[in-house]
Amino acid sequence: MATVILYARAVAMVLGGAALGFVWGLAELLARS
Repeated sequence: MATVILYARAVAMVLGGAALGFVWGLAELLARS
């Protein structure tokens, strides 16, 4: 069971990082224009 929790946490961390990167890129794009 602990393996499932670790796996879910890793997936959430990757998705969170992707969302953060997307928002950062969008803000940088808006700042440049």
